[in-house]
Amino acid sequence: MSRAVADISSFLVNLEINEVLLYLLLFTSALILIFIILKIKTDLYQRSRAYHLDASLNQIRGLLEQVSKDNKTLKSTFLSAINILQDILKTQGMTREDLTAVQRSLLDIASVQEGGGKISDAIELAKSGESPEKIVDETGLPLETAKAISIFHNR
Repeated sequence: MSRAVADISSFLVNLEINEVLLYLLLFTSALILIFIILKIKTDLYQRSRAYHLDASLNQIRGLLEQVSKDNKTLKSTFLSAINILQDILKTQGMTREDLTAVQRSLLDIASVQEGGGKISDAIELAKSGESPEKIVDETGLPLETAKAISIFHNR
């Protein structure tokens, strides 16, 4: 290490002042260029990262809005179903116990997170005029649930 320092020192001693200033200027310019290049690369990296984070945030925001809309629609649908069932009670003379059982079934259906495909299939069967027993056979849903779906969707 001391040999390298000695070589550099002897090189600098043999230089004219103008040459030393020129080398210092070149060295300083090189350091400034390196600093500018590093700064630009850092800025580009940060912008790229910010862009990706912003895109991810927008995607998550969109998904949350869609879930919120779906939940509001689902709630609205089941509240409408309960109102329709209350009208059916008035017009068809169903007993209060029958209505309560149907309402309970609808609320059970609304709270079910899994098996949504079974309920969709049951709705389609009810719309096509199938009996609650046939719906139970096809979907495996409880008879009470199949009756509720049939009453609501088989008008």
